Amino acid sequence: MQIAHRANGVFAEQRAFDSWIMLGYAAFAAILLMAIYFASAGSGVSAENIAVLPVLP
Repeated sequence: MQIAHRANGVFAEQRAFDSWIMLGYAAFAAILLMAIYFASAGSGVSAENIAVLPVLP
């Protein structure tokens, strides 16, 4: 019975940690999208290149 109580505490702490990881990934993705947006405002970049950009790996 004591092992079950300890396991519940470990999983609860791990779930709280996972939310910080997901928040970090979301922040990184937002920063990356902003960087692409500002880089696309440069000269020599057409609208077609921006449209194709998300498709390419």
